[in-house]
Amino acid sequence: MIYTVTFNPAIDYVVRMEKLEIGSVNRSREEALFYGGKGINVSTVLKNLGVDSVALGFVAGFTGKAIEEGVAALGVKADFITVSDGVSRINVKLKAGEETEINGKGPNISDAELEELYKKLDEKARNDLEENNVFWDRFEGKTAEVSTKVNDTYLKAHSQTDGVLSYGRMVDLMLADFYSDVTAD
Repeated sequence: MIYTVTFNPAIDYVVRMEKLEIGSVNRSREEALFYGGKGINVSTVLKNLGVDSVALGFVAGFTGKAIEEGVAALGVKADFITVSDGVSRINVKLKAGEETEINGKGPNISDAELEELYKKLDEKARNDLEENNVFWDRFEGKTAEVSTKVNDTYLKAHSQTDGVLSYGRMVDLMLADFYSDVTAD
């Protein structure tokens, strides 16, 4: 089984407008809601490719319930843990020429809730996770910091203005294409 984990799922509230005037009342031209986070996005892509997965993560409050319902409506299998401290985040994406984002904080996750997530994984997945942690622990600290900075600088020097942040953009593009197909039907 493939598991994806989204520690801090969100509702993305995308607002399109002609222009944004700070300090004024602004009117939207179009609005959309998307349910996701990196792991949920990957599970959505996998589902569309015909590959089974389970999206794991943490949800809280009324927004958490909406995320669960939204993910289920996409046909993605999920097994979220409901957290009691806080609410799942809402991210506001203002698209008016340039994009401005306001990302919510999300709930506080306790050690007991993290342990609950770990227990949801089957034994093979837990073993893979432990082996992965051992591998990547060798690169923690200054090595990871320098490596990321070098990679970011390289990407920016080759016209990738977002640097290492551009890696998530491909999944974003695939999901935007998927959502445009779904809403067109």
